[in-house]
Amino acid sequence: MENTVSLHPEARTHFDREAEALVAALQPLPTPGQSLPPQGSMAHVPIVHNITDADIVGPVTLTRTDWLGRFRGLEVHGTDIHEFLPEQAARKLEHVDDTVASRRELREHCGTSYIVRHLSDWVRRRRVNEPADSSWTGDLLANLARDVTERIILIPLEGIHITAPFRLGHVSFDYFTEASIDEMLHSVPQDNLQIRNDWKRNYQGRVYARYQCTAESIQAEELAIYHTDKALEILLLAHLAAGDIRARSLIGRMGQVAPAQRHVFQMRPSGGPLLSRRGEPSAIMQFTVDAQHLFIMRHSGIGMADQLLRKSQPTELEEKALEAISHFAHGVASPAPQDRLVHAVVAVESLLLKNDNEPIEANLGPRIAILTASTLPDRKQAVKEFRDGYQLRSKFLHHGAKLNEVDTANRLLLLCLSAVDAVMIMTPQFTTKEALLNHLDDERLAPREAPRTEV
Repeated sequence: MENTVSLHPEARTHFDREAEALVAALQPLPTPGQSLPPQGSMAHVPIVHNITDADIVGPVTLTRTDWLGRFRGLEVHGTDIHEFLPEQAARKLEHVDDTVASRRELREHCGTSYIVRHLSDWVRRRRVNEPADSSWTGDLLANLARDVTERIILIPLEGIHITAPFRLGHVSFDYFTEASIDEMLHSVPQDNLQIRNDWKRNYQGRVYARYQCTAESIQAEELAIYHTDKALEILLLAHLAAGDIRARSLIGRMGQVAPAQRHVFQMRPSGGPLLSRRGEPSAIMQFTVDAQHLFIMRHSGIGMADQLLRKSQPTELEEKALEAISHFAHGVASPAPQDRLVHAVVAVESLLLKNDNEPIEANLGPRIAILTASTLPDRKQAVKEFRDGYQLRSKFLHHGAKLNEVDTANRLLLLCLSAVDAVMIMTPQFTTKEALLNHLDDERLAPREAPRTEV
């Protein structure tokens, strides 16, 4: 596939000027102080390899990040050159990176981290007079022409089994077999049993999400993770934990969720050698997606999210409904029962309230009742169950009360889930949240037929 990544000429001129200003902003680096030796547990972490001066064979760029991993500056080191980018210029570089990465021509093909890495390296090469393209954007586009290619990303998952491959949103779900692992390790020597055995022990039989795109490697991985998480949100709403606070879901990306294992060491109070070590699976059951699950899900409102995730221009109401699924799924993924209630209520609040000032209990309960029940007695019961569940949620949020009323909590979860499902079914009928809420309020105020009198 031919790579056609480009930038508008006027944009190139502007960004090249910004890049040259960053090179001019470099300042001499003060003499660094002696690094403090590691202390506590860090002093006992095994070191694979110490980097010394002998390991540095040419000019290098050191990027600085804060505790959240955000870019905060860089240093340039070369022959008789030890310089850094001041804080104000570093913020400017970050702004340039974000602006370029968000350009319509580039955002599907490369991410901010790729732009940060490339611009930082270009500043170093420009400063130490290494051969480089005459402009930053020219060098960037040349690199993108090489790095942007069609890629397939596999994301291993936790907490799920499947009986057959299937697709949700932009990803497809499959599982590793011995044959597929052998194919992936084709370049590994046959006699290297350790690598092959490690792969089969960790991945054979494990479900993965498969995503395909045209992008540089870092952006391809970020897109794969994003679309995998969106598909998993649909599956989370089909899990038992979506309607029962006693259940727990461990569905997620491998390494993202806590493994369902218990690790225990038993020691003598007087010290000495280990008495016993136990690492065993806990009693949490894996979620199995079979043909029946898929059939039920695809014929529900929640299952309509499969199509909406692939829609290029969803309506406002469709976007709100997908956001509500995300809110609800975050609660299902949490091990804390209280989080289930909080996120379930957030899901329906984001869908069924007109603004921040609208009274919650007076409007949210009746609208949920109209969505989830058809007769007057059932709607009155739904309003009561929502009010009781909402008060339980408020007791926890405002007073730290324990969640002991399991039945009340579960009824609230199921009401909220049913409401989100019902709104999904109505997305073809209404394009905006305002239109949906006006319809629900009209339904609420509609007069009932007078009972017939027999003569």
